[in-house]
Amino acid sequence: MARKRIGEVLIERGLITAPQLDAALGHQRQGGGRLGTTLVALGALSEGQLTVTLGELQGLQVVDLSREVPDWAALHLLRPEFCERHLVLPLSLGEERGRRILRLAVADALDLPTIDAIEYQTNCKVRPVLAGASQIRAAVARWLHGGGHRNFDLGGGGEMELIRPGGVAEIVQTDTALLDSDFEVEEGEVLPLVDELAPATGRSREIFQADYDFLFGSAPKAEDRVEALERKIDALAELLERKGLCTRQELEKALGVRRSLPGHA
Repeated sequence: MARKRIGEVLIERGLITAPQLDAALGHQRQGGGRLGTTLVALGALSEGQLTVTLGELQGLQVVDLSREVPDWAALHLLRPEFCERHLVLPLSLGEERGRRILRLAVADALDLPTIDAIEYQTNCKVRPVLAGASQIRAAVARWLHGGGHRNFDLGGGGEMELIRPGGVAEIVQTDTALLDSDFEVEEGEVLPLVDELAPATGRSREIFQADYDFLFGSAPKAEDRVEALERKIDALAELLERKGLCTRQELEKALGVRRSLPGHA
């Protein structure tokens, strides 16, 4: 039995009308593109309705990216610009029969050239799941461009328990006004965090400085910063090598590290 086309399925389900389908087909003949995307652009169909229908027809899982937290290792396999252009988002890495499996959110599972390119670039077998185009754009902005760092809903403020050195507990007040404040920083300028935040909390600079130092530490000396950076590079090299993402030599070359990392001559 021949597989039904998406336009026929949408009409059978009462999601669109025959005139709407004819109008979309006319636009598609002129401008190209997918029929479903054209129906959404014309307002005849919602993006969610299209995604669910495509998932059923193609036998693919449909995901809600507003509830997904991508794995760091998977997320950084692809560049943000590539994800935006092709409407894809890496979600997680797994392994099956000795081969890495990349769970990938896609807006168009029939874009086989893009999927093939991702498999070649990442050396992973791609397992696509469907998500709406707008959800993928929002997720790329949130996870790859840092656009989601202000998506906190803390109500009108509250309390938190701060454990100070020695195990002494203190209840401190939180204020969402701090999250709503926009600190404008020119490029290359360092934000004087304590000077900006202390007045907003209603606490003295000295008390706030003590809290800040306890949470984040005082400014390290130059030699301490170099040593700490070297330890981070060592740890990163070990992690990437253990996960099979790159070798220590590749990381050294990419970072321009002249010394040998521990364990290598």
